[in-house]
Amino acid sequence: MTPTRNRFVLAAVCALILLGLSARSSPAAFVDIGLGARPVGLGRAFVALADDANAALYNPAGLAGLKGTQLTSMYARLYPGIADDKLHAGYLGVARPVSRIGTIGLGITNLWADLYGENVFYFSYGRPVNDRISLGANLKLLRWSAEGYTDAETGQSESGLSWSGLALDLGALYHLRTGLLGADGMQLGLALFNINQPSASENGSDDAKIPLGIEGGLVYLRDHLKLLLSYSRRDGKSRLHAGQEMELWNQSSPLGMASFSIRAGGFTLLSEGDGGELDFGCGFTIRRALIDYAYVYPLALKGAGGCHKVSIGYGF
Repeated sequence: MTPTRNRFVLAAVCALILLGLSARSSPAAFVDIGLGARPVGLGRAFVALADDANAALYNPAGLAGLKGTQLTSMYARLYPGIADDKLHAGYLGVARPVSRIGTIGLGITNLWADLYGENVFYFSYGRPVNDRISLGANLKLLRWSAEGYTDAETGQSESGLSWSGLALDLGALYHLRTGLLGADGMQLGLALFNINQPSASENGSDDAKIPLGIEGGLVYLRDHLKLLLSYSRRDGKSRLHAGQEMELWNQSSPLGMASFSIRAGGFTLLSEGDGGELDFGCGFTIRRALIDYAYVYPLALKGAGGCHKVSIGYGF
């Protein structure tokens, strides 16, 4: 790289770190519920791997490594043990590399219940700076809406509420050239979420600001094994994440190349009491189609029940 580009890269990475160190937390909407069956099956420790279309959710810098267009989706019924309300989550995203520009991604997440819903619309971008560093960003349109309450006895009703705003995420990946512990490679990842901290309140109250989130991690790559570790500070909670993915089978079939992988992971809360979750999953690919599954077992909200998350994707 030229000296000018070296200075630019160093400044960008330093800016990410400084912003992360200044993170502060407060309760708000749009909390992290775990999207994408593959990242969830890895304990959400995806920030340093981020090697598929789910990267927009965890570290947009990972989009820079995609070799072709990828489409991904997810659906989950959350907390099925809660009988009074049905809480659902969904995600649909696509990422496409564009020659000499970088990789562009579009996506939408949806969280909805009987009387409340949240949507996040993503415009994502990732680009390699050199053979070791990639940078990325998300511009997000956030929206929530709540239906008005109607009193069953009097028939009086209140009008519904809604809010829309913009938020910015930044991410970076650094590829280590090392054979430490027999590794084929290692990567460091850092991502910052909701950097501008918009208020999710209709009146712009500071109490409803969406807190700045930070996540950093490391992934160890060897043969068909990936080991992941990360720390996150999101939604006012600190978490330690870990996960592993092992490819058990990869060979040709009558329908084309096929593979099967298993995953396990989880996270524990560091900032308050007991909590966290255990995650298990698997993934199957055949030719360009992908099917991923994750089972989430909450360690604190046991009465709410575990949930199943399923993703279907396709590569072009």
